[in-house]
Amino acid sequence: MKEIKIADTITLLRKEKNVSQETLATFLGVSKAAVSKWETAQSYPDIELLPRLATYFNISVDELLQYSPQLSKYEIKNLYDELANAFASQPYEEVIKRCRLIVKEYYSCYPLLLQIGALYLNYSNLAPTNQVEAILHEAIELFIRIKKESNEVELSTIAQNLEATALLMTQKPKDIIALLGEETPLLISTETILASALQMLHENDKAEYNLQISIYQYVLHLSDLMSTYLSVTYTQKDMFIETYHRLLGLIELFQLKKLHPTKLLNIYLSAAIGFMNFNDKENALEAIQAYVDVATDTIYPLELHGDAYFTRLDEWFSKTSMPIPRDQESIRKNIIEVFDEHPAFVALADNKQFQSLMKKLKKNG
Repeated sequence: MKEIKIADTITLLRKEKNVSQETLATFLGVSKAAVSKWETAQSYPDIELLPRLATYFNISVDELLQYSPQLSKYEIKNLYDELANAFASQPYEEVIKRCRLIVKEYYSCYPLLLQIGALYLNYSNLAPTNQVEAILHEAIELFIRIKKESNEVELSTIAQNLEATALLMTQKPKDIIALLGEETPLLISTETILASALQMLHENDKAEYNLQISIYQYVLHLSDLMSTYLSVTYTQKDMFIETYHRLLGLIELFQLKKLHPTKLLNIYLSAAIGFMNFNDKENALEAIQAYVDVATDTIYPLELHGDAYFTRLDEWFSKTSMPIPRDQESIRKNIIEVFDEHPAFVALADNKQFQSLMKKLKKNG
């Protein structure tokens, strides 16, 4: 869909010029009612009037029209999938060049800019070493533009979180703290209030839908928080073990292995690293075994979905605009290579059980 936003432009420029609708109408030789209809988007000016309108306001016709190409959610998803697959199979420079052209063409399509920025984050590892920071900075600029120009609160919130992620990837902790603040804000849940309001209106179906989505998001957020907390407790063995045991309970309670298997991979990896820090090879190998079991199970294609408890998720996934992950092959490659790249596992290089697990992971992962 492509959108021309001339109504707001005429209204804004007329008021900036401090002229009435009647004065503008007289200059153009039209009725005041015609100008009123333009400003309320009931009709457009005739095409022959556009140059005169632009001249009157001292701008170009393009600026007057504020021609802003937009894409639907479906088109954005398809374009993202196409670009993600291109990153996996084509030269990096060619795909980045295409991304930049798309950004120029759809510079006011903020949901698309969000996904392009996420794309830059996901595939920055493919950039030449001397270009990684530059491409992450491009992503940050897109996220900042979304926050400044978009009127959608949810989109701006996601953009801010992705901006913080990009800053983390460029190792700028002080900038992250400046962006997000050093203190954790008080978490005030509106979901229960909304659900109660919907119940008062006898709209139980909507209440159920909203609560399911909220519970799902909080469960995943809790698993992320606790997984990160594992890394914070790498020097506190008792707290580390207790956190890991509680995480295992969360996994079992909400059946995360089926609901969101990639969350488990992060948890088991963090656990394995922690146990290696404590020189506990037995428990580290147990966590690696759990990791390999998940990675070699039937988790592909990786798709977000509901289950027997979360029956409303598929409906939500079909209409929400979350940042999309990398292509399947890149995810699979990262899942396999992570043990080769992390120094915590060097001490296991000659361990037969570890070697067997790595062989299984590379063969079936």
